[in-house]
Amino acid sequence: PCPLPWGEGIGGHHLFALLIALLWAVHPLNTEAVAWASARKDLLSGFFFLLTLCSYVRWEKEEGKRKQWYVLSVVFYALGLLAKVSIAPLPIILLFTDWLQERRFDRSSLIKKIPFFALSIMFGIIALGGKHGNTELFSEKILIGAKATIFSLGKIVWPTGLSVLYPYTQPITWSNADLFLPLLCVIFLSLLAFLFRKKCPMIAYGWAFFLLMLLPSFTNFAKGHDQLRDVYFASDRYAYLPSMGIFLLFIAIIYQRPTPYSKLLTGTLGFLVVPLSLLSYRQSLVWRTTETLFQNVTQHYPDSHIAWNNLGSIALGRGDETAAFEDYERSLAIRPNAAAFFNMGQIALQKGLIAEAMELYRRAIVSRPNDIDSLLNLGVLHLRIGNATVATDLFRRAIAFDDRLAIAHFNLGLALEALGDRNGARRSYTHAIELDPGDQEAREKLAQ
Repeated sequence: PCPLPWGEGIGGHHLFALLIALLWAVHPLNTEAVAWASARKDLLSGFFFLLTLCSYVRWEKEEGKRKQWYVLSVVFYALGLLAKVSIAPLPIILLFTDWLQERRFDRSSLIKKIPFFALSIMFGIIALGGKHGNTELFSEKILIGAKATIFSLGKIVWPTGLSVLYPYTQPITWSNADLFLPLLCVIFLSLLAFLFRKKCPMIAYGWAFFLLMLLPSFTNFAKGHDQLRDVYFASDRYAYLPSMGIFLLFIAIIYQRPTPYSKLLTGTLGFLVVPLSLLSYRQSLVWRTTETLFQNVTQHYPDSHIAWNNLGSIALGRGDETAAFEDYERSLAIRPNAAAFFNMGQIALQKGLIAEAMELYRRAIVSRPNDIDSLLNLGVLHLRIGNATVATDLFRRAIAFDDRLAIAHFNLGLALEALGDRNGARRSYTHAIELDPGDQEAREKLAQ
């Protein structure tokens, strides 16, 4: 069996390892990572994370006699990072594991971790280069991250009200007690774990494991380019690996000292696998369809404008314009957002209500100036009513945000042609053909 990162007492007892593994495997909080296809990277990176940890501990236990375990641990770690870079804190976890197993912390110990730290730094740089969110909201991320930490801890203890979206609409400021108090709780629990580091090292290890593995997700708890979007302060899949640390911590607290009731307690904990499994099955049904997924969001978190907007689009897709319009209005009642305005504009356009559609597209652009679809649609409608000058400006604004759209260059050509600028129109048609060689309309226009 794979050696586990703990010492004597609770350490080395495979019954406890099995109990922790079962509780983690069937916990409802992990349903998202298993049920959502886009979360396969979390499963894959978690798989290689555990292989890395087990291989490294195996090599350390054999006192470095079989170097293939060390080589495998590095290879497994690289594969895990290729799946998802969120396991980057693993080298620090290895240091904590050495401390837990009472290994000497010296120069040799650090040298062993160099390949792991090098991989973390390399993949971390690559990941930061691919981030497009706001990187200036440091204090906000700290506050939201602290709330996410306490929230995830609560969901591990009491896994109800799980959702694919956890919107946060309150002000993100230090004066907000809803954010500042969780930060104080994180600091208090961290100090408590530190104080117990000698009396029960597994408590400190489990809490450090939880915090370190949750830390990379803090960069996702921030506003996007659109300042009117929700802030999403947590996600179930972010707690997939970190929750292992909490299960380690709980078992360490319960079994810190053997008692006459230890066997009864073990049986009780083992029995928890049954209700947790049933809750996980019920949570998996939430993922049956896109509609059930977002209906679950609005049931638990009705202030998610994106969930209402998605439900509106689903209703519109099945032809229920009345229900779609109501859902879009619910979305806008929470806060103005470009997606709902655009979708309502599409409904108005289908009904032939040109003026209403134009106003809705205009409001979408006010909410999100880089809403290319609204810019293009509004431009086409202005062109249709003979206002080619405004249409030209709208098409050029769309191209400024993304110059790879053939349709934007084609429409600009139509607007320029309507203004009498035939040379400009020919350049736009040519550009459209370069981007989309199959654009027959642009070719016909160019041939005229």
